[in-house]
Amino acid sequence: NTQSHQQLGLESVLNFGPVQIVGEVEQTWLSRDNGSPDAFLWGGYAYVSYFLTGEHMPWDRKTGQLARPKPFQNFFLVNTCDGCTDGGWGAWQLAARYSYADFNDEDITGGEAESLTLGLNWYWNPNSRLQLNYIKGQITDGNNAQSGPMPVNGDYDIFGARFMVDF
Repeated sequence: NTQSHQQLGLESVLNFGPVQIVGEVEQTWLSRDNGSPDAFLWGGYAYVSYFLTGEHMPWDRKTGQLARPKPFQNFFLVNTCDGCTDGGWGAWQLAARYSYADFNDEDITGGEAESLTLGLNWYWNPNSRLQLNYIKGQITDGNNAQSGPMPVNGDYDIFGARFMVDF
């Protein structure tokens, strides 16, 4: 029964050669009807990454967005005429992110969540990458309306892999 809401977000990106630092905070104010009290929910994250192979994350000044990185050398393997194998390694990036969200206020008990993500990105070329992530997280102070006053809390570990191709 949300009557209206306002959102405010603040994001910043800093690039220093192969190092990238990103942070974002998002806030939402809910004005609710039916006598329910107004509520405030918020969250954010901080992220740092480093290209082991020296590339950088380009900034497109025309669109105000991050562009795709271009590996100094695309990933490839070929047999050479002398019977050996030669190739390019693509671009390798290490990343870490801390995230926090507070979905508790007044009678809303969505919980508080925080997580740490460690990642490895392997850019084969400007249009494809393999992404590997490990996420360690925790949810506290949450209640599920479906299960009554029973708290919804816990720790979680996630291993993720994604192969992306885009043009």
